[in-house]
Amino acid sequence: MLKKRLAMLGVSAAVVCAVMIPSVRGAAESALSIFRVGDTRTITITVSDIQDMITYYGNCDLPLKMQEGSDEQEDKMPGSAELSDKIGEAMSQVKTLSTLGDFTAFSFHLPTSLKLETPKLLAVDARSETLTLDTAKINAALQKQGATVTVDDSFDGTEITVNLPAAIAAEYQDVTLIATQSVYVDAPDAVMNSLWSGLISIPAISDDLRVQLEAIDPMTRDIYLPVIEGLGRETDLGSVTGYIYSASDLSQVMAMIPSLADSTMTARLQKENASALLWTKNGVLYCLAGQKTDSELSQIARSIH
Repeated sequence: MLKKRLAMLGVSAAVVCAVMIPSVRGAAESALSIFRVGDTRTITITVSDIQDMITYYGNCDLPLKMQEGSDEQEDKMPGSAELSDKIGEAMSQVKTLSTLGDFTAFSFHLPTSLKLETPKLLAVDARSETLTLDTAKINAALQKQGATVTVDDSFDGTEITVNLPAAIAAEYQDVTLIATQSVYVDAPDAVMNSLWSGLISIPAISDDLRVQLEAIDPMTRDIYLPVIEGLGRETDLGSVTGYIYSASDLSQVMAMIPSLADSTMTARLQKENASALLWTKNGVLYCLAGQKTDSELSQIARSIH
């Protein structure tokens, strides 16, 4: 049941997984994951931006994907595979909580509108991992992506600490509520600025998207939610704004992209009724997902105090 609900939580991310080249997706995840949760802000991505990325990599002879039967690793940013493994390892250490009081990582409240139900509570503890930068490997990977900016060699050997936050999930009969605080990196500002400059110089990123990314301080405490034009809706949750994404929205956007219009993913999404509502409040990122209407999800979210 939880796996099914977690799949619903991935509704808003499914389009990214489906349309982004894996190495680009990995770079974007690595870049966006450094943001500490503060205010919710958005980055606007157009269908044209996505199509341009697909076209760019389709015209470039880059070893982006592992060939069937090949022993070569998918071309990812150095350290991204290790970090992904660490995150996967942390998520595998899910524990069941007896009471809500057993979770002390941050303040978390259950929706009062569902007070007649007793949810199953699951949690993951926070943890930290220290990585050592290898600028030669990082720059080689950036150059394969066509990046015009490289990471300063003086940062070779610099240690950075990746802090993986605690997370809690409350699984109800019809919806699942997950809360967490963003992954963030402890590193010198100059190091993060250099890494960020290299990432956003990749030509696959459209000029409009690059302008938005250039305006972001990589050490900001704000969290940026990617918003695809024509996908999702805003909803008033009182003191904050929430963003609702549904499977049907995703299928419509993907149908507008020629290379994805007839894909299995698009067909699958067209049959789904799941929606996910995302918002941040008091430094916590929430995601509420289930086969509910926009108004029903918003009502539940507003009852969390």
